[in-house]
Amino acid sequence: MTANTPKSTLPKAISDYLAASEKRDVDGIVACFSDEAVVFDEGKLRRGPAEIRHWREDVDTAFEYTTTVTGWAARGDT
Repeated sequence: MTANTPKSTLPKAISDYLAASEKRDVDGIVACFSDEAVVFDEGKLRRGPAEIRHWREDVDTAFEYTTTVTGWAARGDT
């Protein structure tokens, strides 16, 4: 496991996701995920690009939020 805190050292997929999320760019967010991706949020699983897109569109209209990276750790194959 690799532990880091500076945002500048985040893996590209994560930094791309955060940048797209900051701009509320749903296309950019969805592009960060593979066709087999699974997101677990708010007690629900979302599988694949269509469900992930729907989840992000709902989040962007339902909530006002900010994101702060306080640390990250890589586990397994990265």
